Amino acid sequence: MNELQLELINDLPKQRHSLYQNMTFDGQSFYLTNPKENAIVMLDEQFQFVKEYHMNRPYQLICYNKKKDCFYAVDMNQSEYIYQLNHQLEEMNYFCISEYKEPYAKIMNITYSENHDALIIVFDNQMIEMNDNGEVFLLSQNLNQESYHCFLDFGLYYIVIVWHKDQQCLYLFHQDGCLIKQFCIPCDYKIIDIVLTSHCDQQTLEFLILAVKNCRLCLLRCVICIEPCSCCKENCCMIPCIEKRVCDILESIALQETALSHIINAEGEKIQKAIDIATDVCDLLKIDQSVNQTITQVMLLENVLYSKLQAILQEKECR
Repeated sequence: MNELQLELINDLPKQRHSLYQNMTFDGQSFYLTNPKENAIVMLDEQFQFVKEYHMNRPYQLICYNKKKDCFYAVDMNQSEYIYQLNHQLEEMNYFCISEYKEPYAKIMNITYSENHDALIIVFDNQMIEMNDNGEVFLLSQNLNQESYHCFLDFGLYYIVIVWHKDQQCLYLFHQDGCLIKQFCIPCDYKIIDIVLTSHCDQQTLEFLILAVKNCRLCLLRCVICIEPCSCCKENCCMIPCIEKRVCDILESIALQETALSHIINAEGEKIQKAIDIATDVCDLLKIDQSVNQTITQVMLLENVLYSKLQAILQEKECR
């Protein structure tokens, strides 16, 4: 796997730059979050300071929706909510996503996809998309012991950055699911966020990376020349890639359903044992409360699995 070539940008404003957590680009300006000071900083295309917005919330993650000319942001202390902001960074609306994510899933990044016309929410173990009606669909699930970190959608292609065996890797995919290129990221850098610039076309992808090197924040530029693999040009591997992805998701659903069935069976045995050894009603009520909590968690997981199946059916219908 080739190493990703990165160019260090030296003109990022240094004042409090170590506090920046995430960034987005609206086509004219860059916006960097500073949750520790409840602020969002705006820079021009030359990375010169323009304005600092003082926010009511410590927004950590942010992305821009070009179609609606608005932003989406995530509060550092309330990651179960997605807040919609206007171009003046004033709060307009919010969405709750807690019921759609898997238990203990950590939100890593958010981005807007023009191809899907949806907000892509990146967790460490899955990616989901949310449309304007608040409906959520599974985009992808981690099946290879990799941890998702960033997602970037553009034209016919998209980029995924993952952690794999203590190494960050960048994968370039065709929108039909075919892997075009893959790179390992230099060990000196830990990627925080990626954004497109206005200098991209169908042959060249230029994007900026917010990263940490030696505990210091830095801004990097990266350019990738897009040369689709021969199988993509001949359109012979796209459908198998899609079918493999569907099979992998179905297999993961089956495995999780099996695990849930064991949990439910164990709870049933717990109730039977409690009936045999309980000395009073209070003991039975405690067991009932414990079983009820477990079954509630199982129901939440079942909703997630159902959403995965719905996403597969929707994809099949589109094809």
